[in-house]
Amino acid sequence: MKRARALAEWTLATIILFPPTGLAQDPQAYERLQRTLDNLERSRQVGAADLELAESARLLIGGYTTFGFAASDDSSGSTRILRQSDTKLWSHFVMGGHEAYGRLRFNYLDFNSGDSFDGRGDNLEEPIGDRYWYRFDYRTNHLVETGERADENVWFQVGRQFVNWGSSLALSEDLYAALAAVELHHLEVKGLIGLTPSTGPVDFDSSRPGFDTDVDRRFMGLMFTYTGFDEHRPYFFVLDQSDRNDRDRRTIFILGTPYPTRYKYDSLYLGFGSSGQLTTETYYQAEFIHQSGHSLSTSIAPSGVPAGQTSEPIDAWGAMGRLIYSPRWGRPNAVRFDFEVLLASGDDDRQHTSNTFGGNRSGTGDHAFNALGYANTGLVLGPRFSNLFSLRLGASTMPWRGQGIFDKLRLGVDAYLLHKLNADAPVNFTTVPGERFLGGELDFFLDWQIASDVSLDVRYGVFVPSDAMPEGNDDVRHFLYAGLNYAF
Repeated sequence: MKRARALAEWTLATIILFPPTGLAQDPQAYERLQRTLDNLERSRQVGAADLELAESARLLIGGYTTFGFAASDDSSGSTRILRQSDTKLWSHFVMGGHEAYGRLRFNYLDFNSGDSFDGRGDNLEEPIGDRYWYRFDYRTNHLVETGERADENVWFQVGRQFVNWGSSLALSEDLYAALAAVELHHLEVKGLIGLTPSTGPVDFDSSRPGFDTDVDRRFMGLMFTYTGFDEHRPYFFVLDQSDRNDRDRRTIFILGTPYPTRYKYDSLYLGFGSSGQLTTETYYQAEFIHQSGHSLSTSIAPSGVPAGQTSEPIDAWGAMGRLIYSPRWGRPNAVRFDFEVLLASGDDDRQHTSNTFGGNRSGTGDHAFNALGYANTGLVLGPRFSNLFSLRLGASTMPWRGQGIFDKLRLGVDAYLLHKLNADAPVNFTTVPGERFLGGELDFFLDWQIASDVSLDVRYGVFVPSDAMPEGNDDVRHFLYAGLNYAF
């Protein structure tokens, strides 16, 4: 009886995770690839204290082009090939405490025939204008005008910008956002109001219509950071996420049976954490988040028949801890070791940890952690940060510092052990019920600043599956990326 039930649940999960034509061909792999290829670039200019305001004005204009190649194994073991041409043109204006930044991005994806992850084939990705914001910083402006550093500070930044909230687990995404902060004595209070652009972000619910082309979620948050310690910065935050997607209904057909499905996921994140220095050689970051709110239950019953949907409470959590060890003996070669643990709760009555269709059952609380955040879970398997227990050990060095063209070449490796936190709960791809260990992964990287305007970025990962990966999806998987960057 147990074997028959497990087979039925496995068959149902396969239908849910690999639905008929109409959904993306491999949404989990598509999301992982998008995150891997989207290199986040930041610019920062500081005004000189001995210049008049007008004399401190600067206008910087530039750009950079990346020619990339990626080969990625999907869940069936097939290798998909992508060539990428990614050009960014940017302008950055600074005058005292005033900053304005704009960037145009022309990112063309060229897949081998039939290799597109989302079924759209070769395409120029939207948006073209992916960054534009204005920032004012009172302390910087006061420093430029008077030569004196103000004890208190107020700053704000508005526009389309990349927002990392806390450690990035709860939110790490492009937003139309207004950020502002007040720094008084030893307390910084930061506020956020933001909306996801319709193009750019990829939603965590891949069963929702337009999950990768039309996302509409609103964020409002407050963060309190204590700055009175020399070596530590503890903080507390509250972040509200409101589902504003107007494409909130869909009828999914499986073997001719219709499943009318509604979508609504509103969540609240309460988090606290700290970052800082433990010794002169050791740095840390830690964070814990409790998630509450409400989500709609699945429209498909365990037996496979249509089910009525109900609004159920969310009670989930996520946590991370990271140590960075930079030994004194290794500083001439920038030797660094990283250790990171990631933990996120799951829900054992779900068939998919982040989707509404195949998600939480009616009449039960939803215990799966879900957010538009980011966690480093590797290049190859890249599980979502939900029902996850991940251990990462990394090491990197610049072995030929001071030796000509190889001076700025960095080599490194990350080793991962990936588990389901709850053995009976799902992740965002098919696994064997009751098995916990997903497998191990090794990711190697090379970053080489060949010249002032030319750099090379190479990534290779290999994932070795374990008992939780079902037959047919248990082949060794590989990922390879090479990108040549030219700045002008």
